Amino acid sequence: AEEEAPAAEEEAAAEEEAPAAEEEVAAEEEAPAAEEEAAAEEEAPAAEQEATPAAEEEAAPADLVTVAAEDGRFTLLTMVLSMVPEMGEVLAGEGPVTLFLPDDAAFSAVPEEIVGMLMADPALTAAALQYHVVPGALLAADVAGMEILTTVQGEDIAVSVDADGNVMLNGVVMVTDTDIMASNGVIHVVNGLLMPPTVAEMLAAAPAAEEEAAAEEEAPAAEEEAAAEEEAPAAEEEAAAEEEAPAAEEEAPAEETAAADLGVIKVGVNAEYPPFETVDEEGEIVGFDADLMNAIAAEAGFEIEWVNTRWDGIFVALASGEFDAVSSAATITEEREEIIDFSNPYFNAGQMIAVREADAGAVSVPEDLAGLRVGVQSGTTGDIAASEIEGVEVVRYDEITLAFQALGAGDVDAVVNDGPVSADIIASNPDLGVVLVGDPFTDEFYGIAVQPDKPELLEAINAGLAAIIENGTYNELHLKWFGVDAPSMFQPAESAE
Repeated sequence: AEEEAPAAEEEAAAEEEAPAAEEEVAAEEEAPAAEEEAAAEEEAPAAEQEATPAAEEEAAPADLVTVAAEDGRFTLLTMVLSMVPEMGEVLAGEGPVTLFLPDDAAFSAVPEEIVGMLMADPALTAAALQYHVVPGALLAADVAGMEILTTVQGEDIAVSVDADGNVMLNGVVMVTDTDIMASNGVIHVVNGLLMPPTVAEMLAAAPAAEEEAAAEEEAPAAEEEAAAEEEAPAAEEEAAAEEEAPAAEEEAPAEETAAADLGVIKVGVNAEYPPFETVDEEGEIVGFDADLMNAIAAEAGFEIEWVNTRWDGIFVALASGEFDAVSSAATITEEREEIIDFSNPYFNAGQMIAVREADAGAVSVPEDLAGLRVGVQSGTTGDIAASEIEGVEVVRYDEITLAFQALGAGDVDAVVNDGPVSADIIASNPDLGVVLVGDPFTDEFYGIAVQPDKPELLEAINAGLAAIIENGTYNELHLKWFGVDAPSMFQPAESAE
């Protein structure tokens, strides 16, 4: 028994040590897992911090101009901002500002005479646009809770809420959509054009001033007519006594003197549109339009001073007196005729679609462009035509050659532009791999634009154009630049028959 006792004690001690050993082994196994879990917990905040800036950067909205352009309801904003670049800088600047922006439907509802007067004077356009901009980012509740908004010009806009809960500006323009967020402000869509009091007064006074001027012009005419009636008997006797030949000799020098009085005419051109106008290696403006205008000038008896300028704003510059005329493949449109005059048509051009050769089988009519990116030259009739095609994403370029380069590079899927110009660009750049598809889908006439207060110049241009068509000079120029005879409407009367 005494010998067995120590053994029993050892066995009991061993049993007591076993659980402790098991716990120690378990602890050793759990340690690495615990260490990994702790490390993961430490890394998680770092990963969250790393992901957050990227997400915030990706979600950050663009500036007001970009947001408006992407919205799709404000296609006319780009055209207006091209006339008022300083406002473009404000809307794309640091801000914040609140922009009360009319959509395209609101612009189209503005009376044509108001649009014409605004387009003819960039200063009025700038004042009207600035009247829609208020410092600070105002949300819908902010606007509804105010009685007066003060614009960036320092002029007031009265705010009210009608019985239906609509927010009204100056009691006439309704806020129809709110809180379109941009990185430098907020856009509220409105259903009309707000006019600052100073501009409204000027626009209201304009028709009265025109009527007064017309009355002043008519008064001398009436006096001359009365005098002519009194002198008629004497004139008849004198005419009967004179022979026809001397009278004809006197008439011819009088016409020559009238033509010579036109002197030097400043003609605006955007020489980035071959074969109509471009600048050659010697810096001279050449092309069909240049040759045509020079031929007309030779017939009409005036000289030309060419002014190469940007296309954007060229008609506003003409209306404001920077040029006497514009000869630059300008399509005659009702909108342009509101602020300037046009000569008789001198070219018939239609819009055509250009695509990469590989896509020629898939596109042939405007409807095929739905869902595609279409390049145009900003502010042209190609821009207008493409913008009217449903489902098209219009990409605008300063020059049409840039649009074709983008097409060749795959940045856009098609280009819409005047057919003759597109054909010339494609022929001169075979490496682009671009072709024209389908038929012209518009019928457009080019005309020479003239200041509205120069009727004598318009008459001389029309007379010169008729003369070069009749003597065959027009057809010679058409052959030179396009390689084919002119259409029948631009042929001499005998040839057309």
